[in-house]
Amino acid sequence: LADLPDLLELDLAGNRYAGPVPVDLARLPKIRVLGLDRNRFAGAIPEVLADLDGLVALGLSANRLTGRIPERLSQLDRLEVLRLAGNRLTGCVPAGLRNNTLRFHDFAELDLPYCDIGLAMLETTPAELNPGFDPARTRYRLIVPHADPPIDRITVNAAAFEPGSRLLFLDSGFEPLEDADPNLDGFQLDLSDLRADSPPRILRVRVRSRTFLQTYSLWLERARPGDPDLHSVALSGAISSIPAEGNVFRRQVATETASVLIELIPSNPAASARLLTRVAPDGSWQSPPESGDVALRPGPNILIARSTSADGSRQRDYVLVIVRAPGRPGPPAITAAARSGDSVLLRWDPPTNPGGPAVDGYHVRFIWAGAAGLADFYWTFAGRERGDAAPLQLVTGLEPELAYALQVRAVSGAGEGEWSDAALVGPAILPEAPSADA
Repeated sequence: LADLPDLLELDLAGNRYAGPVPVDLARLPKIRVLGLDRNRFAGAIPEVLADLDGLVALGLSANRLTGRIPERLSQLDRLEVLRLAGNRLTGCVPAGLRNNTLRFHDFAELDLPYCDIGLAMLETTPAELNPGFDPARTRYRLIVPHADPPIDRITVNAAAFEPGSRLLFLDSGFEPLEDADPNLDGFQLDLSDLRADSPPRILRVRVRSRTFLQTYSLWLERARPGDPDLHSVALSGAISSIPAEGNVFRRQVATETASVLIELIPSNPAASARLLTRVAPDGSWQSPPESGDVALRPGPNILIARSTSADGSRQRDYVLVIVRAPGRPGPPAITAAARSGDSVLLRWDPPTNPGGPAVDGYHVRFIWAGAAGLADFYWTFAGRERGDAAPLQLVTGLEPELAYALQVRAVSGAGEGEWSDAALVGPAILPEAPSADA
């Protein structure tokens, strides 16, 4: 492929290519569209892709790529479409990619913060953040553990993503707080006035730079002796924090889910917790099997999570509501998009796990490739008969000189599913290169 210097568009999506992304692709000087989505490419994203200065669309989604997103990709001034979701990328999204000419990207699906916004690290000792630190999350609960004598100071360590940013530690009214001991590492927060029966105290950590302002809020409270509160609930292995403002926990699972594994995690390790299910005809409660595997019935399943303090003097009940409901279809996988004049023949594979009723139809939509990141109402739906479950469609009425993005979603009795990854097709008529005299 590197021996094709005049190649303008290369779409290898939906195959089983494995190994690292070939660095020789950077030797295609005229390439405009490079689609490598839905393969098995592994390793880091090659920085040399930034040498393709004419690149308009780059698709690397749904592979096995790892590591950070190269900062050099920000140098692709003509890049309009960038797909990276469905990999195992770490770090943060380079600031340049957020600020350049991208019209479509899937950064929201990466679960990564932007490199120039907020904190890269937030640690508190000896108290513990709940939930655990996530740079994209700005609100936390902070429980100061019970001790004798009481803990009267905690250490807050924070680091900003952008070097040179200023960190401010503020109270609930956004007034500056004083470091209780500037000689120690980290910010020392005095808690001598925080009692077990007092309302939560709010600490705000503000990150300020020349271009942005971000604030993280921490609600501090003391754990009371024998505190029976739950810290979190693990539902079939997925940890979910109990809402700090209530004691009701709701989850919806697919209708074919026969059982769920539930684990209760108390805030105080010395406390105990058990699960109760209403199964007897008289409405009484009893414990499920010791394994924690709870069989589900159709409709809402109401369970009680009962947490008891270590000394047995205090008890608190939480209501867990788990509803079996038909799941909506997953996204189809587009396998081919063949352009011819003012039309595109689109083919796709049905969702591999519809998660509910059988798929009985599809929706197909398209948009100019440079505007694919716009809201749903900017897209155009291709005409399709209701109930047509065939996995292909001829989309007509396209402008031959424009590139397009196309998506498909499945429809079932449970509703409309997720849109597929966009398939990009180049123009059917390539614009003429400007003459040397222009």
